[in-house]
Order: sequence, then structure tokens, then C-alpha cells
Amino acid sequence: MPLCIWVDCDEVLSETLDELLKLSPLKEKWIKKSDITSYEIYEVEKVWLTKKEAIQAFYSFFESPEYREAQPVSWAYEKLYELKEAWHKLYVVTARNKPYEQETRKRVETHFPWIFSDYLFMNIHTENEIPKSQLCKDKWIQVLIDDSARNIHDMNWVWMPWFLLDKPWNQWVENTELLHRVYSRDEIDLSRFFKLDN
Repeated sequence: MPLCIWVDCDEVLSETLDELLKLSPLKEKWIKKSDITSYEIYEVEKVWLTKKEAIQAFYSFFESPEYREAQPVSWAYEKLYELKEAWHKLYVVTARNKPYEQETRKRVETHFPWIFSDYLFMNIHTENEIPKSQLCKDKWIQVLIDDSARNIHDMNWVWMPWFLLDKPWNQWVENTELLHRVYSRDEIDLSRFFKLDN
């Protein structure tokens, strides 16, 4: 039974935060990845950035040479290739904004060639932001592989299994019938939620 699978971009495909933390204004604060205990980085006490400053830091990062240094998550290609070989349809779904679509596609295709069917952009923190639940409905998404539970309340009405990659910023989330925290690629096991053809 082929499935439509949502795959988040930052911290699922790309170790984006490692490079972001090397840039000003975060570099001067000596912040480690383990310090980022909220998906909304401006909510982290040690960061001391306003929401506007934090958003601008991300925009500046995506336009910088350092963005191109972000490495792919080590086990991601092997797992996604396995899913693709099983005839599942994979989508990159990202909080990023449309202006970064071309660069996002280029970076993903460099490290994950021929894996993804399409790219969906949430346009987070803009007047054109699209809820995660709406993107899932539009593309008939059936499974999520993500590191953020930011939209978990928005998704409550959708029967949607989540594989939540364990990160410092999602520790407040507990496993449920539909949400399974994972620590390695082998734990992304679709048979946990679906009866699949052998």
C-alpha cells in the first residue's frame, strides 16, 4: 500500500541549526544546539532575540554562504531511499517561505536526488502562512516525519501518524497512539501504523 509521506526539511534532511548557530547574532552568545529548547528560537531565554530579530536571522542565514555548508542528516538518504523503493510518495514540507524555494530545491536535490515528488512551503510567520493540516489535506499526506510539534494542536483533528525525531525543542511532547518519538532511522517503521503489503 503506497503512502504519501511528509518529510520536514530542517533538522530532518539538513543539519541546518549547526550552521545557523555559527553566525551572528547567535555566535556571540555561545549557544549550543542543546540550548534550543523551543522550536521558536526567540522563546529560548539564552537567545535574547525578539521574534522579529530571530526571523530576520533565519532569512539572513538562508541567503548566506554558510547555508550551503549545512550537512545532510547522516541516516536520512538511506531511509528515504528505502521508502521510495517501496513506492511511497515523498514530499518535502517546510516552514520556509516561497522566496527560498529555488535554493531549497537545489540543496535537497544535491543530497537527495530523485527522492521527492514535490515541495510544499508553509510560509511561516507571513500573512500567507498555510497550516500544516491544510497542506496535508491538499496532498493527501498520510504520514509525517518531522522534528517540530509546533502545529500539534492544529493537527489534532487529522488522523495522521507522526514520527517525531527526538530534539531538545520537542521534549514537552509525549508519545501517543499516533505520535512516536524516534531516535534512529530504524524506528521509522510504517508497519507500526499501517498494514503494508509484503
